Amino acid sequence: MKNTHLLPLNLSLILLIAGLLAPLSRVLNSTDESVQIDQPLMAPTALDQQLSSWLKPLGQMRATNQGAYYVKGYQSLHCQGSIALLGLYRNAEAAHILPILVPNADSQGYIFNKQIHQSFPQFGYAFARVKQKIRQLLAQPKKPIHALAFAEFGQCQIAQLIAKTIH
Repeated sequence: MKNTHLLPLNLSLILLIAGLLAPLSRVLNSTDESVQIDQPLMAPTALDQQLSSWLKPLGQMRATNQGAYYVKGYQSLHCQGSIALLGLYRNAEAAHILPILVPNADSQGYIFNKQIHQSFPQFGYAFARVKQKIRQLLAQPKKPIHALAFAEFGQCQIAQLIAKTIH
């Protein structure tokens, strides 16, 4: 006779992993001293300098009433196309804003780890944050983690260029 009171092994394993990752997630998502809320990661001195040889900044607008979310626009200097970028700092919590603000884009997605993703790469981003925290504990220099939501117009493939350029 089967014992129906025992959880299946797969479910037990999932609960164990979730139980271990939940506290770690709280630590990782706590306010990071390196992210200043008043100074967005997409400050002109950082992103604009890296892209200035082939993109012209069009300006920026606050994406939310509160917080550090700004949508920045760029126009290609070499073909007819433009892109809107939104920096994501902890996860995809603000990613839904860009499709609302820029509804008719030719392509949309996420730029992370020098690749284009159709959905936010939550596992890869969380793993990068864990590695960053370990480096911090070992007193090694932190590498910045860049995750961007994008909405692109035209056929210039600007998002691909940004993915290869940003570091």
